[in-house]
Amino acid sequence: MQWLAELSVKRNVFAAVIILILCVTGAYSYFQLGVDQFPNIDIPVLTITTNMKGASPQEMDTAVTDPIEKAVNTVSGIDTLSSTSS
Repeated sequence: MQWLAELSVKRNVFAAVIILILCVTGAYSYFQLGVDQFPNIDIPVLTITTNMKGASPQEMDTAVTDPIEKAVNTVSGIDTLSSTSS
């Protein structure tokens, strides 16, 4: 990095032009960025809540959660499917 300081002292106009070129290139690139205020995204979350009064977690798992998982698993594009029975 000492060579940069030496260059800046000996050839200050050259260093200023290099800095100016970098600033102009950066400003041009910044204004050419494509930014969308409301991008089109798909939210990859599905939440299903079920209640069965008086059922144990094992009953909930076999009677409710397993059939729902089997039905939801047929949907394409699902990477991970998890459930919690309590």
